[in-house]
Amino acid sequence: MEAVSPTPIPRVPGVAIFLFSTSRVAPPALIANLRYNKVLHDRTYILSIKTQDIPRVPPEERSEVVDLGSGVRQITLNYGFIEEPNARLGLTEGAVAELAIRPDDATYFLGAESLNVTENAGMARWREQLFTIMARNTTRAARFFNLPSDRTVEVGIQVDL
Repeated sequence: MEAVSPTPIPRVPGVAIFLFSTSRVAPPALIANLRYNKVLHDRTYILSIKTQDIPRVPPEERSEVVDLGSGVRQITLNYGFIEEPNARLGLTEGAVAELAIRPDDATYFLGAESLNVTENAGMARWREQLFTIMARNTTRAARFFNLPSDRTVEVGIQVDL
């Protein structure tokens, strides 16, 4: 019996960077992009930003790159606990510099959860409402990681509490 190969995913020009905190796991924004747009960019990266237990990480030691196959690479940027993460600058330092990413030309994809208070079993309703208010008041990831606002796409999902 002949093996059936999966249909290749069409590629579009450009650089896509999907931010996700868990390394080597497909980000929900990447999965949603594939599901709805049915394409990947020519250069696709999954970016994780980690805080280390040291005050500062030297720029030349900041990044790690792992080839995940199928034209997708995992980039991890490491920062010390007193440093402010700067993804645009970090994408030009250390091992990731060899990829020659132009951070201001890339498109950044973030997952964004919209929280809905429900009558479902779980937390008390007042706690769900308090959690929702607190979540709305957090700093947006794009701003926190210094991403260009005109090149950042938020892919949202709704979460029922």
